[in-house]
Amino acid sequence: MLVKPARWFTTLTALTAAALPLTVCLLASAESLKAADFFSPEEMQAAARYNNKLYTLFAFKEVTLLGFLALTAFSRLGAAYRRDVGKIFRSRQKLVLPAYAFFLVLMIRLAAVPFDAVRDLGVKKSFGLIVEGMGAWLADHAKSFFVADIWYVPFVVLVFVLMQRFKRSWWLLSAVVLGMASIAWYSLAPHLIEPLFFKITPVQSEALHSQLDPLLRQAGLDADVLHEADTGRKTREVNAYLSGLFLGKRIVLYNVLEKEAEPSELRFVVAHEVAHWRKNHVIKGIAFRTAGAAGVLLLVGVLLKLTTRKARSPDANVSGSESLPAFFFYLNVILFLVMPIECALSRHIERAADAYALELTQDPQGAARLFEKVARKNLSDLNPPPLARFWLHTHPPILERIEEALRRKERFNIGEDSERTTVPAKEKPSEARATNKTTTGDSVEEDENRSRGEVTHGKND
Repeated sequence: MLVKPARWFTTLTALTAAALPLTVCLLASAESLKAADFFSPEEMQAAARYNNKLYTLFAFKEVTLLGFLALTAFSRLGAAYRRDVGKIFRSRQKLVLPAYAFFLVLMIRLAAVPFDAVRDLGVKKSFGLIVEGMGAWLADHAKSFFVADIWYVPFVVLVFVLMQRFKRSWWLLSAVVLGMASIAWYSLAPHLIEPLFFKITPVQSEALHSQLDPLLRQAGLDADVLHEADTGRKTREVNAYLSGLFLGKRIVLYNVLEKEAEPSELRFVVAHEVAHWRKNHVIKGIAFRTAGAAGVLLLVGVLLKLTTRKARSPDANVSGSESLPAFFFYLNVILFLVMPIECALSRHIERAADAYALELTQDPQGAARLFEKVARKNLSDLNPPPLARFWLHTHPPILERIEEALRRKERFNIGEDSERTTVPAKEKPSEARATNKTTTGDSVEEDENRSRGEVTHGKND
């Protein structure tokens, strides 16, 4: 063991109790004077109920996973698991580290499954967002594990090998490897990863091309970059994303979005993704995360050293398999704590993409209508709590995006007699339902997926 065994039950109870105040701080309010200008009371209440459930699940999921990792790292139970793995591979000690890493990655995924099931098959299905059955959902989770989570195993093994051979620079070398792996992932995703989850084909609709091709040509792109994904068989959410890197880039539209959005709204969606393309947001994000990974790994290494020194045990070794549970624990804690930094950068990038799209389309009213439609279909949090906005949201609040679009009306000299941007709230139909894996970033689940390494494809709208 690394440290003197603690009373793990008390620790787990304390961690679970910590989720309660976190949940209270994250709860959204249905009351918002700004939201009332665009949405009916029924829509605001539905969005608040939906997001409050997501926030609650997120809080308890995080605490449960960190509690599991703490038990594995600092209790007799974790030490027993490690000894059992060592016995199984007694004759092949080199397999102990990868086998134990696989065990931990698998257990993290299994611990998350109940929360994800409640979120998707319980909450989201009750609000009409998920339409796939449990069998298809489980198949997607299994595929996500084998194409995403499983790669943590060789990466962690490589980190520990570098730890042994390069005691001073292992964290920097590991970050470089992670950056190279990210480039490979984004490059291969359109061809090898995304087809496992959706059928993605070039857009065939001549009407759609007639609406969007001039915009693409204006941005200097070919019409064949436009693709569509058959997401409607799984979800009712609307979204689009930029997929690929370098020569393999393409803009992918959810087929639900194609059916729901008006031409002016689709133009803004495509222009937003063009902004990510033209401004190289994906590669910039990879560079930022690579630099951040170096700092995170350095801090994890410092904490591991402090832990092994406190253990004062002959078998305590920073780069040995006995350090692996503590490595996972510290890594996940630090990743949770730095989420606000990553989310702040993401919000900055999304604001820049919105601004670019507004300039390209010269249609702020179409943008505002799109944001309203996205909020209704995806049940975006209309009044996110400050803590949730700061810690979890990768996109600006939907009302902020609407208001920014409307502010552009004066700049573009759009008169008051132009097409109305919004329908008065009293005329809107009550929506008891509204609309993972990828969303517009206005709900909590996209952000929690990122912290657990679930499959996401490209730069989401």
